[in-house]
Amino acid sequence: MNKTLRSRKSLIVYIVIAIAAWAIVEGLNGSDPSSVALDSTAIPDSAIQSDTASDGSSAGNTTRTKVPTKTPRRRRTATPQSNVVSELAGLKASSGFDVTRDGFSFENYGNEPGVRNLKTADMRRLFGDIVCSRVKNNTCTLSPAARQWMREINNAMDGGHCEGMAVLSQHLYHNLVDRRDFAVDTTADFDLYSNDALQGEIAYWWATQMTTPTTDSLNHGTPAEIVRTLSEWMQNTPTADNIYTIGIYKRDWTGGHAISPVAIQPVDDRIVDIMVYDNNYPNELRAIHVDMVANTWEYDGSSNPEIESDRYEGDADTQTLELTPSAPRLLLQDCDFCAGQKGSTGGKGDTVFFINQVDNTDSDTEISSVFVTPDGRRIGYLDGEFINEIDGASLTVVKSGPSVWDTRGAPMIRIPAGESVILQMTSSQKATYVVSAFSDGRVIRIDDLAVDDESTDVLFGDGLDEFSLDSSADDDADIYFGDEDDEEDSALSAQLTDFDLAADQPVTFKFNDADGTFVIDGNDDGAYDLDIVNSDAEGDVAFSIDDVATIDESNIEFDMDSIDTEGEALDYNVDETGDGTYESDEDLADDDLSISEEDFAADDLEWYIDDSDSDL
Repeated sequence: MNKTLRSRKSLIVYIVIAIAAWAIVEGLNGSDPSSVALDSTAIPDSAIQSDTASDGSSAGNTTRTKVPTKTPRRRRTATPQSNVVSELAGLKASSGFDVTRDGFSFENYGNEPGVRNLKTADMRRLFGDIVCSRVKNNTCTLSPAARQWMREINNAMDGGHCEGMAVLSQHLYHNLVDRRDFAVDTTADFDLYSNDALQGEIAYWWATQMTTPTTDSLNHGTPAEIVRTLSEWMQNTPTADNIYTIGIYKRDWTGGHAISPVAIQPVDDRIVDIMVYDNNYPNELRAIHVDMVANTWEYDGSSNPEIESDRYEGDADTQTLELTPSAPRLLLQDCDFCAGQKGSTGGKGDTVFFINQVDNTDSDTEISSVFVTPDGRRIGYLDGEFINEIDGASLTVVKSGPSVWDTRGAPMIRIPAGESVILQMTSSQKATYVVSAFSDGRVIRIDDLAVDDESTDVLFGDGLDEFSLDSSADDDADIYFGDEDDEEDSALSAQLTDFDLAADQPVTFKFNDADGTFVIDGNDDGAYDLDIVNSDAEGDVAFSIDDVATIDESNIEFDMDSIDTEGEALDYNVDETGDGTYESDEDLADDDLSISEEDFAADDLEWYIDDSDSDL
């Protein structure tokens, strides 16, 4: 064969090989992201626009990532596979946390007998003396709002104490809490039921998920951003600013759970595992699987050990992976339900709501619970989704709540000062609810509120100086009202038990803090039991009477300030025609009744006049 022909054949072979190689590269650069990570538009580090600083830290309190639309495919030189592997390998990191030594040896728990949650001393530690209606001989008597808020938080812990366990295990390991104060050498040495102080500490840190500034510091990054943030922390000196717990949620924001990150472990060219201590599974190292190419995550877990394990998963848009730094938890928390300052951090006048379902409905029951402003803006749960159309309003999902309005941890809804709202509730299956509202030293709690497929509406005035009930069903409800005067170190509480609510018969309750009068405007014939506590710097005075009658179309006014000594009669006025003139002015005698523990009234009033600091 001559030299020219041999050269031509060599050239043809070379061209064929080159074309084949080009075709292979183009195939790898195609639209299937599960093949090989060569298309840089699929890698969320440089191609995704986000509110994240160049150093990987969050540029704000919440990070909302914008995923760009995919541009037309271009011919390009493939990124070498070794570079991708090298980048992910560089994320490998560990905090040194050992789940068998630094995790608790007992599993997450609810409010079983023998469990102690928040007490007065814990509330004072969280918020300062601002939660006390008085402090006498260094003994704090909680205000009505503080008592009720503590009760809401303690009730929510029945779904599990995961947040407290996740936080405390990290704080013990990183020496933000000294384990020597609990007389143990390692976290695994703790025994839950023989250690009242440990139970209180877990409850304390659990409660910080519901308070500011902690809730203002949450980082809802994309899965890839979460991995990089945790890796950076573990590769550097830990401080309170960069010690984190992880919150996980399902796509509908139910089943919230808190766990502790302990290491970052690359698995292959696209998967990185966030290794975690999950307090539902003692002594077991578990993993959140993050696909760094698809920017997705998945985890098999549950909100507490009593609930069967299920698949948690999300992507860059769901924002259902959450990091909470420890630094804001260490500060004195803002007291949104307190009045005045008293040398502490008061709230901003916002109104805070909790809504809990008493009798849990079937899973296919359609529930709507929405707060609506006079101009139609809404926040709440509608058609199976959370919505928020109110500037400055927020919705905080409790980690441990297995369903949306469960008694073990429903969302906390915050509405800014200056807004009055109507709570509109419907349920395709009749159910009863507890609605609690807090604002500027005032609290309203409505227990056993009946809801069916016709709307039950509750109007809350700005500052909670009045509220109106328009029930869709005939039923009895228990109504608690409390108010604090921080300038006078005094407080008033009124309890209306088994108050008859007639369907489609609105009734309004008003309070005048200038003279301590409470007004009931409009109701059908019925009756209720009345309990009052009047508190001042010297002590508490209680008043009780059963079977107080209501008359159709009548208005009732009673003066809570008139009860200032034990056994004193209550000034009670009735406007029988509803024309604004009180035809009847009588004194109701104190029946000096003992309060039954199963009554709604007992939980609050018995707590309020008992300084023994007993728990739920």
